[in-house]
Amino acid sequence: MKTRVLLAVGLLLVAAVSLSIYGVARAQDEEPKKDDESKDEKFVELVNSDENLFATECWGKWKVHEDFTKYVAHEMPEEKFGNIEFSKDERESKRIVRHLERLAAKMKERGEPNDLEFLRALKAVYATGTMKLKRSGKSMTATFAMVSMFGEPLLILLEGETPNTDWETVRISFVRDPDGDHDLLFVGGDHKDESYVAMQRADAK
Repeated sequence: MKTRVLLAVGLLLVAAVSLSIYGVARAQDEEPKKDDESKDEKFVELVNSDENLFATECWGKWKVHEDFTKYVAHEMPEEKFGNIEFSKDERESKRIVRHLERLAAKMKERGEPNDLEFLRALKAVYATGTMKLKRSGKSMTATFAMVSMFGEPLLILLEGETPNTDWETVRISFVRDPDGDHDLLFVGGDHKDESYVAMQRADAK
């Protein structure tokens, strides 16, 4: 069986059977009425904790670790996979929080099981910033928020500008090297049966 290696940036639409975000993503772009803003429930809570390894260690550039990718996925991605860079950006962090608040309000109204799990995840957002992906000579940038959903770390990605924004998600796993620069970042897709790409720091030897 051919292994699918997928990074959900430009390749993945959020499926209704997983997070069910896509069905309400467009509605969240609508600005709330001024009279209602003070009454809005707050769904997003930012957590500043040194105990979260990804939040403290993810920053900077990452490149594909071919040996580990082949080990966990049995083959390399069909499309040449480039670098990922995580950067702190206060403006973009505030922006994704605003969009998540609007998205969460729509999910609460809809009230499906996965919507409720998503709302619980937003109560602890451990990291926000920008994620730039370079792949096959092309590059794109998304704003991200890192949460824990169904007990697993997850990146929520916001692409595009209002009113043409898209939501995507990426499952991740982070392994830290406490004695050097051999940290590993495993990047998957939205679904639990998708394979992971192993990343190492760009300056690792």
